[in-house]
Amino acid sequence: MYPEFKSLLDKHDIVCLTETKLDDVDEINCDNFIFHYKNRKKLANHKSGGIALGFKKYLDKYIKYIQSDCQFVLWFSIDKKVLDLPKDAIFGIIYIPPINTSYTSEDAFTEIEFELQNFCSKTNYITMLGDFNSRTGNLSDFYNIDKDSSFENNFTDYNELSDVDVLDELGIPRLRNSIDTVVNGYGRKFIDFCKNNRMFILNGRLEENKTGSPTSRNSSVIDYALSSTHFLYNICKLEVLNFCKLFSDVHSPLSLQLYTNNEINDKLLTEIFCCGDERVNKWENEKCNEYKNNIDRNKVDDICNRLSAYVNDVNNVTKYDMNNIVTDICDTLTESAKATFGTSTFNKTMFKCSKNQFSKDWYNKDCKKAQREFRKSQRLYKHYGSNIFKERLRQNLNKEIHTFWIVNDTAKVFWAQPGVYINITDNISGTYCKWTEEQGSLLVNDQAKQRQLTSFPEIQTMLTSGEEVGLVVNITECQCAACKGNCYHGILGDTIRGFKIAKDSSIHFSTSMITIFPVAMNFIQLTTSVRVDTNNTATFITRHLDSSTFEQDYIDIMSCPIHSGSSIGRGAKFYVN
Repeated sequence: MYPEFKSLLDKHDIVCLTETKLDDVDEINCDNFIFHYKNRKKLANHKSGGIALGFKKYLDKYIKYIQSDCQFVLWFSIDKKVLDLPKDAIFGIIYIPPINTSYTSEDAFTEIEFELQNFCSKTNYITMLGDFNSRTGNLSDFYNIDKDSSFENNFTDYNELSDVDVLDELGIPRLRNSIDTVVNGYGRKFIDFCKNNRMFILNGRLEENKTGSPTSRNSSVIDYALSSTHFLYNICKLEVLNFCKLFSDVHSPLSLQLYTNNEINDKLLTEIFCCGDERVNKWENEKCNEYKNNIDRNKVDDICNRLSAYVNDVNNVTKYDMNNIVTDICDTLTESAKATFGTSTFNKTMFKCSKNQFSKDWYNKDCKKAQREFRKSQRLYKHYGSNIFKERLRQNLNKEIHTFWIVNDTAKVFWAQPGVYINITDNISGTYCKWTEEQGSLLVNDQAKQRQLTSFPEIQTMLTSGEEVGLVVNITECQCAACKGNCYHGILGDTIRGFKIAKDSSIHFSTSMITIFPVAMNFIQLTTSVRVDTNNTATFITRHLDSSTFEQDYIDIMSCPIHSGSSIGRGAKFYVN
């Protein structure tokens, strides 16, 4: 194994290799790495293609190789504990053969997509990277809601809005950059693949690769890293490393860094270093002559004799012969360095191996967890600088969420302190009372005088002039797509705090709140996206999300007329105070 390649392995915990040109007889032997392969052929005279996964041995119990039928992708999973996720993360290493070769496949993206959909039903945390042989120029990899003029009949594009908003929250630009402006046939298929599966291209978006550096022949971009919406929060940075002929004929390596669980990381460091790791001490110039004298001359003579023999018989020299020469040279110089400068062994206390981790009685595991979450928020805010992480730092931990439900003659009142990440559900308190039997009282303040807006032009005029517009909808009076009739009982209301006007003049805005759901006794985030059209109708899409994982439970879609203002008027009521 080349020292340069070994050095590359040592700098990374996981390596994803394409065009490995191996068959089932070949093996990669590396003391510190475990490898899995997906070879193009079991036995081959002419070896080509192939994909391999390698990871350091200490990750063995956290990484699982996933067998699949598609020859264009190698799947593996990383345990949710490592990345601090609610579910395991799935990674796919891609190699799609280039166009106009004997291995070209028009169905490559379809086969990959078929297997990807199976994983999407199990987890939202998916990353794909590798050689796609696709040149995409600067084409957009997501659907643009403003370009959709058939909102009532096609809600697919509108669902993408929440995904794209995550880019904004993380400070990741919607438009990616690429030095390569060429688009080929595979590139268009690749873009459709990203759009249909809600995967974002990381190239040309992250800080270290905002220019969209070339990945092949120093001119084209054909190697990519993709991420699902949910996994974007775990992406730290993506870099295109310098090209090296030892690693590839034309490709530059990609380096992807992820945010991990600090507690698991500490544990892994403990497993690696607790047994002692011997290292040579630093170089000292005053011991230069001593270092030279400690070099074993017999080994040097042996190496020189072997090299002379190879020079006289070049045709019979193999790469294994040269690898052995390089290894012997390294060992000879290292042994001299150890004898001259000495070595140091990292003991347990350097890597938190001591059993007494908490020196203070009050500093327990809860304190450590809170400290870790706070530092994570600091790190994310420093890296992205977006409002979502700024809010995490500012949020008051003592703030309570209050929820008030009325079901027939029973009032249900709940309150709780969810914490920064809204994931603590064991402290929810509440009470039930029959208010019709004087077990409690409902007090209603006098309603302020309001001006009702009864048409689309009025609503548009008030919003564009800066007026604060409110909204109240009796859901019973709306038409629901799911049941093809009147919707369930309930009332929806809020104040419009931000909006945008699409090219077809329709008005778009959204509302969101976190409530305590009385059946499951957990926190639910209700997000409603609203579109008001020129034909005096309003369409509502309400999503029910888990506030901890942001996993979507289901979607309600309903359409309501704008309240006309008459005594028998029905529908969505817009007003200004």
